[in-house]
Amino acid sequence: MPAASIYESGEYLAHNPTWHVEDSEWKASKVLKALERLEITPVSLCEVGCGAGEILRQLHSHLPTCSFAGYEISPQAYELARGRQAPGLDFRLTDILQSTEGRPHYDVALALDVFEHVEDYYSFLKNMKGLARVKIFHIPLDWTIESTLRPSLLRQGRDQIGHLHYFNKDTALLALENCGYQVRDWFYTPYLVEIHRPSLGRAMRRWAIKALCAVNLDLGVRILEGHSMLVSAL
Repeated sequence: MPAASIYESGEYLAHNPTWHVEDSEWKASKVLKALERLEITPVSLCEVGCGAGEILRQLHSHLPTCSFAGYEISPQAYELARGRQAPGLDFRLTDILQSTEGRPHYDVALALDVFEHVEDYYSFLKNMKGLARVKIFHIPLDWTIESTLRPSLLRQGRDQIGHLHYFNKDTALLALENCGYQVRDWFYTPYLVEIHRPSLGRAMRRWAIKALCAVNLDLGVRILEGHSMLVSAL
């Protein structure tokens, strides 16, 4: 089955029935941090692959003078997002990147945990360049020393959440550079440390990550899974 069809057929929803809504407030806080670091107050913002729309709803509550548009290819996710529609917050069931003519232009475009799911992610990145002045990407850093030694972790990421490509900090930044982006800012987002789930195994892993990263942040990120990165680029 082609990769895109798992989002259109309902297969992805079956594996992820909340469409990760529980992580949305945390992700929105990282976008707000990125905008603050860039000293940007956008008037228009879109999200490519907006899922259930909760990230945009969270941003809408913090940026009342900004208009928001969410684009999604999954009919199931779009139905979840439609319930969050509000004045200044619109959702559309369409692939905005399929056409580069006559499409709107935004101050900021988001692609949060998206292009690792796309078969031809270079074309995705190149088509997204003209969508907004500033692009913000959230990229999971699945390629670690741990996942190299335990490839079942990568397989699990593919089977459960549809990751087709695996990145570390360097390969993620290189992919953006190869597609013509100028990186303005980036920072790690320690999702496993900051998003708490009631699990003894997760608590032990969180302790190990915090201990390693306290000694050397970059090395800790490269050794154990548990981080993503947020990148702002032109």
